[in-house]
Amino acid sequence: MIKNNKFLVLFLCSVLCMISVFSVTVNVSAATEKSDGRNMKKVLYYYGKKEYKTARKYNKKISKVAKESCVANMTPRIKKAYKNVVNRYKLFDVNLSSQKHIWAYYLTDIDNDRKVDLLVKAGSCEADVKLYIYQYKNGKAKKIGAVDAFHTYYYAYPNHKGILGYGGMMGKEWIRLITVSNGKLKEKQIGSRGIKKHWFNLRCELNGHISYNDYTEEYEVDYKDLL
Repeated sequence: MIKNNKFLVLFLCSVLCMISVFSVTVNVSAATEKSDGRNMKKVLYYYGKKEYKTARKYNKKISKVAKESCVANMTPRIKKAYKNVVNRYKLFDVNLSSQKHIWAYYLTDIDNDRKVDLLVKAGSCEADVKLYIYQYKNGKAKKIGAVDAFHTYYYAYPNHKGILGYGGMMGKEWIRLITVSNGKLKEKQIGSRGIKKHWFNLRCELNGHISYNDYTEEYEVDYKDLL
């Protein structure tokens, strides 16, 4: 009996430690998210006013990769629905390079409703690549729209009131805000400029979950956030 009680105590201690570590991790992530949000607001303000030196100063204070604490709160049903969507898109195949394939998928709360949304970047080439937005409604992942993703990467926007699209080509860069309101997708430009020497290199990029394996010479999907 005493031996069993010892095992029970050890088990309960282990569970409490795991809960404690998870809680601390979430709290730290949330704090980082708030700090990044405050600095990102300043970055966008000064970038829009073409005060790039000041914008760079605040950009350096932001995490390189976004800390999306909301991802940890996804239910198993949402994860399953989003994983099914991701699996519907094919990976790049050098023998079928002209077919539509997935370039990245992102998990974020784009409309601040405390529910994680799925964003899939897919296309056959830069000319037709788009960002498709899905939301979990009535037990299903529903596609609500798409925007052009031409030479664009995606970043966290303060308070989950949208996402940022940062990109450029041929000596020009831009930052755009993408929002969802009442199920409708909108996009507006925050600023743009010609590039003489250095790109702005916006920080707080969303995790794209797709990577290239140099050993196998194939693209791989990271499912860890959907398991």
